[in-house]
Amino acid sequence: MGFLMDLIGTLLRVNNLTYRYSSQDRNLLEKVSFTIGLKEKIGIVGPNGSGKSTLIKILVGELTDFEGNIEKPKCDLKIGYLPQDVSRDSDRILLEEVKAALPEVYKVEKNLRVLEKRLENDVDTEVLRDYGELLSKYETIEGFQLEEKIKKALSKLGFTKDDMKRNYNKLSGGEKTRVELAKILLEEPDLLILDEPTNHLDINSLEWLEEYLRRYKGTILVTSHDRYFLNKVVTSILELRDGKSTIYSGNYSFYIYERNLKEKQAWEKYEEQNRKIKKMEREAKRRKIWAKRKEKEKIGAKDKGFITHRAAKLAKRAKAVETRIKQMIEEEKVNKPAVEKQIRVKLETARHSGKIVLDVCELSKSFGDRILFNSLNFTIIRGKTIGIIGPNGSGKTTLIRILLGEIPADSGFIRWRTNIKIGYHAQEQENLNMENTILTEVKRENSDETFVRIVLGCLKFSQKRVYEKIKNISIGERVKVSLAKVLASQPDVLILDEPTNHLDVHVREALENALADYSGTIIVASHDRYLIKKLADEILEINGKETKYFPGSYSELKSKVEL
Repeated sequence: MGFLMDLIGTLLRVNNLTYRYSSQDRNLLEKVSFTIGLKEKIGIVGPNGSGKSTLIKILVGELTDFEGNIEKPKCDLKIGYLPQDVSRDSDRILLEEVKAALPEVYKVEKNLRVLEKRLENDVDTEVLRDYGELLSKYETIEGFQLEEKIKKALSKLGFTKDDMKRNYNKLSGGEKTRVELAKILLEEPDLLILDEPTNHLDINSLEWLEEYLRRYKGTILVTSHDRYFLNKVVTSILELRDGKSTIYSGNYSFYIYERNLKEKQAWEKYEEQNRKIKKMEREAKRRKIWAKRKEKEKIGAKDKGFITHRAAKLAKRAKAVETRIKQMIEEEKVNKPAVEKQIRVKLETARHSGKIVLDVCELSKSFGDRILFNSLNFTIIRGKTIGIIGPNGSGKTTLIRILLGEIPADSGFIRWRTNIKIGYHAQEQENLNMENTILTEVKRENSDETFVRIVLGCLKFSQKRVYEKIKNISIGERVKVSLAKVLASQPDVLILDEPTNHLDVHVREALENALADYSGTIIVASHDRYLIKKLADEILEINGKETKYFPGSYSELKSKVEL
């Protein structure tokens, strides 16, 4: 491992970094400055479009037309970089592709295979000697352990034994990202830079990665919308907001506490200044009124000179107070805190169903020899939130589609309460009319424009943005539109399949608030442990071997497993 000496202390320093894309009318990053210490683990957070990925691209050298400077140590700094989207091609099988990430070991292994073939035909003394030397070198660089390490890493990231022989080019985008993550981890660089590494991982893979990174001896810089992951891994937070950067010590929860405290103090300071200004304005007004009264009193008075002097003195004092107010505004002005207004809405169901919303009895489903779930039984009570968890491909979406009547079960039955209204959010936004504006599309579910605007506001859509067409907005924003439609329809039951995919942290928090205020029943399948932990009353775990229905929260389930 090429970790730098502890004596260096600072691994990288960013000074007054400013960047603007040519299509923008303002700087995306404005005089951003921070230091990355040796063995530090920093999480980068901020709203979508705040410049997180841009900052990373600058640090790894993909973007060079920036102002400011980046100081790096004079000695070689080995950087491992995982982008959000992997676009490379390779004709190798998966196992060989990962081996190639370690060129020295890969080269020695290939040369050993060549010599082995030569020795099959002729036991030449010189070839035998070369083979012995290479074999010794292969042992020294831990080549024999490498394949097992690779298989373990790939297995932990969700690949099966059969996957190891698949062609890299035949993998999906998410699978390629997981392969690239395995390669970077095995390279063990001085500085790991990971841009949304959790996007394509299920809970089991996430937990393995968290533990791996927690024990990692190098330095880590990571962007992620997974708050649970940030809590487990990082030791400090770099927040990007409105082009500016702020460093907070501690994990994500501590960052939230500090940020809220900072915002509260900023509001208190701003309101205190306003109180002082208003008090001084009242004082100035009072003195002006007194001055005018004195001016009136001198009419008919014997000693007009004294009264005139008194009135002038009061007017002068009033002017002095006004000058002090102006001075305070110019020199000590406290700007109004730029904090987003939090909008909450009470989401009521269209009607109240009976106590039991859904009965599932002896439900089974298989695809060929692969059993997803067998003899599954559970009952859902009105007002409860059920969290469905499990590895990728375990059958979570299949179960949801069976509950919705989209595909049949092999056996068993499901019984919904009569006259129940279901709102469904799918992973893919197939039901959106791309030519509609955001507002028009959501109003298809509820004609009450005031209510629809409140729902959109909850999901961080500004008043102006609701007039944009669906076809012109990002994937994350289309997810928000799909969720807004479901919430605005005011169903008795919400069925949500990975609702936080593509959403930034701030929108995830807003969605959680909206769901927490919802009075109906929720069935949610998600890898977002923060959401499951906050909302779920009961857990349905599908893991391919057995399906468990746990009558308690995610935290209670984890505590029981760890005992």
